[in-house]
Amino acid sequence: MLDVRTDAPRKRIYLTFHGASDIQAVSEGASRMLAAACALGPGFDLIHDISLQKTSDDLTTAVIARTHGQLLKLGPRRIVRVVGVRGAAALQLRRPARDGNALGVAVVATLAEADALLARP
Repeated sequence: MLDVRTDAPRKRIYLTFHGASDIQAVSEGASRMLAAACALGPGFDLIHDISLQKTSDDLTTAVIARTHGQLLKLGPRRIVRVVGVRGAAALQLRRPARDGNALGVAVVATLAEADALLARP
């Protein structure tokens, strides 16, 4: 499952993966996220929470990668990835982000840490 929530006053998008995401759920969520980014305009922040995500198949992963490329063209200010403190996603705390390096994708353990990081100038 994929949830997309927008906080317009903060110009922020919250993208949250829960469990295993199938191609249809990811495609629909990607469309909602891109629409939210367009509505907010350049300079939005994205919090991408994968702390509860299960592994996706190759086709779903390709949709996620393509959507990430489209998102970068819409002018995000900062991207923060929430990986949790347990499980496979948490391993990302031990390695630098491979994607979006031009923006310096930050990796944190909790949603509270992501919000605090984006609250700083």
